[in-house]
Amino acid sequence: MSDFLSNKRNVIILIVVVLLLLTGGLLLLFRPEPTTPQLGQVAEPVTLTWWKPFYGKETYSDIIKDFQAIPGNEKVDIEIITKNYGDGKDYYRSIINDIARGAGPDIFTIRNDDLPAYKEFMSPNELFTGQFLTDYKNSFVDLAVRDTTDRDQVFAITSYVENMQLYYNKDILAQAGIALPPASWRDLDVQLNSLNKRDSSGLNFRQNAIALGTGGLGTGSEPNINRFQDIVPLLIFQSGGQVYDYQSGQVAFARSANQDDIDTNLVTDSNFDNIDDTNPTLNALNFYNSFADSRSTRYSWNTSSPNSIDQFTQGKLAYMIHYKFMDDVILQRNSRLKYDVAKLPQLDQENKKTFGFFFMDGMSVELTRNPQKAVARDAAEKFLFYLSTPEVQSQLAAKTKLPSARKDVIAEQQQADNKTAIFADGALYADNYYKPQVEAVEKIWADMIDRIQFEGQPIKESISEAAKEYQLYISQGPRIR
Repeated sequence: MSDFLSNKRNVIILIVVVLLLLTGGLLLLFRPEPTTPQLGQVAEPVTLTWWKPFYGKETYSDIIKDFQAIPGNEKVDIEIITKNYGDGKDYYRSIINDIARGAGPDIFTIRNDDLPAYKEFMSPNELFTGQFLTDYKNSFVDLAVRDTTDRDQVFAITSYVENMQLYYNKDILAQAGIALPPASWRDLDVQLNSLNKRDSSGLNFRQNAIALGTGGLGTGSEPNINRFQDIVPLLIFQSGGQVYDYQSGQVAFARSANQDDIDTNLVTDSNFDNIDDTNPTLNALNFYNSFADSRSTRYSWNTSSPNSIDQFTQGKLAYMIHYKFMDDVILQRNSRLKYDVAKLPQLDQENKKTFGFFFMDGMSVELTRNPQKAVARDAAEKFLFYLSTPEVQSQLAAKTKLPSARKDVIAEQQQADNKTAIFADGALYADNYYKPQVEAVEKIWADMIDRIQFEGQPIKESISEAAKEYQLYISQGPRIR
């Protein structure tokens, strides 16, 4: 040993070996945890078909290339097929029919409301387990987590949460001497008289303050307040109420709290006919209905009013509640309109609520039940997981200009321009509710309002009737469109 060490060359070699061993040991000790699962090489070339009605090739082509550039993904090709969504019925029917004959897409898009009815046609992404599942739940906003998962299984990935905020006409406010849009509904009450303008008869509006108050019936075949069926539950949320209790699985909007509710925070009372004056839905509906009541100081809208989007883009409506995508619609219809977006007025700043929705992408059940699809399933799982990463989510937010579903990206958007920041902030407190039969459940709100305004039904009775209808749909379980 001493002879070995006496040779200077051998000493140098020994020192280098020791240093290499120490460096390797330190790297193993302090190496960072992987941020994505390691699937290894894709064994053979595979092409994934992806049905995507919105934000297709122009949005995802670069992201797909970046995914393919990751070692192990070179053999994965992803073909986006643009589909017409319409009202969803034909689109979903095509998915189901094609899956039944083994020719369906590998990945497809669904709306967040539709997971309960369509999850039997989907495969959960098994990469979201353990710490990866925990990270997912912590990284995405509450609404996105709730509506993409079922029993701790992630069925789909979204990059955004659309939510409702307040569009306003800058010229109308300036002419009325109003410097700022309302931060609360009480602020709006003060402004209404200055913003509403009647014609010479005093019966019709030539300028409206805000589009609120009516339901399914208007002058045409469509409701004259676009997405009123989202605004009504939004006001219930703001009033401190729920539409559906996810913990107990019960109808919530027509129930009066009993002691069990207070102690356990669960809805347990099954009596829909005992609505007291503190009921949040009653308060929300009284407020909403007052804007279409000619006897009210809030009177700003009626069933003879034009379509809310038309009225706003024509410069005759001061305020309109709508989603971020409406920004592009307004610009297309009237590029000269001077308008902006403000935060949605709230009843209580400590209980901020708005309404949200999104579309999301998940895997076909065929990838699980067909053994020959094993390679495609591995590739699809890996790609969808990739879509959930912060880098990709940030790219998608930049491309779509939509409010992100991921919190760290929202933090970036909150530092951006006014519109981006407002909608990004709204994604944090956006809510929705369970719709076992989407179109039927949304029609409940139209029928409830129309019974009050056209049949003279007392508000409490109409709420009670709506709750019974909703309970019936819940008891029947999820149904496809």
